[in-house]
Amino acid sequence: MSNQVTHKLVQFDITEEKKSAQPDLNSTDVGVMIEDLEKKLSLAKNLQEAHLHSMKGHHELNNHTNNTVAALALFQDFCCLSVVVMQVFFLKRFFDYRRSV
Repeated sequence: MSNQVTHKLVQFDITEEKKSAQPDLNSTDVGVMIEDLEKKLSLAKNLQEAHLHSMKGHHELNNHTNNTVAALALFQDFCCLSVVVMQVFFLKRFFDYRRSV
């Protein structure tokens, strides 16, 4: 989960080593580099959107699980209190009956 939350840094190295055979850049080389960069940025954007969608799904599932656990805890508390009240009532009735006999 920490990989989805941490900030991403994308760094590009645009320096070109000059070769003795080709002293200057052709416009087609720059065009190819720009297209390659566009494809990589689009892929990174799609991956980020997929991670975001996955994270939203996990978050919704975790919230639902937490709500279910909280509801069951409240039900358990209610059951424990009702058992205590019933035990007190029956013990009181039992001792009242023994006193009368």
